[in-house]
Amino acid sequence: MATKNILVVDDQEGIRSLLSEMCSLLGHEVVTAASGDEALQIAAIKNFDAALIDMKMPGLDGLETLDGLRSLDPQLKVFLMTGYGDVPQTGEALKRGICKIIHKPFDLADIMKCLTII
Repeated sequence: MATKNILVVDDQEGIRSLLSEMCSLLGHEVVTAASGDEALQIAAIKNFDAALIDMKMPGLDGLETLDGLRSLDPQLKVFLMTGYGDVPQTGEALKRGICKIIHKPFDLADIMKCLTII
């Protein structure tokens, strides 16, 4: 598997650390952001193959972050993470062409499977 650049966006440091470590162990380059605003600042200067974005964050939420990232790179593969079940935003996210919604608490095997399609 070729090395990919992955952006992990979550306001919870534990989630960022876990996903960063897992992606790194799979051989990917990982950059983390604690907010949507930080993610957009990073993505403005670095290209990513995929982004794992939390749906509910202070400031920009997952959909707003998705829109901002897609304005920088329309081909970016995006996975949204949520701990809130089937909320209205999940349907909207699917309409916007995300790869998958990942439900928290997530199964690490599910995350690994997602990363194989990027």
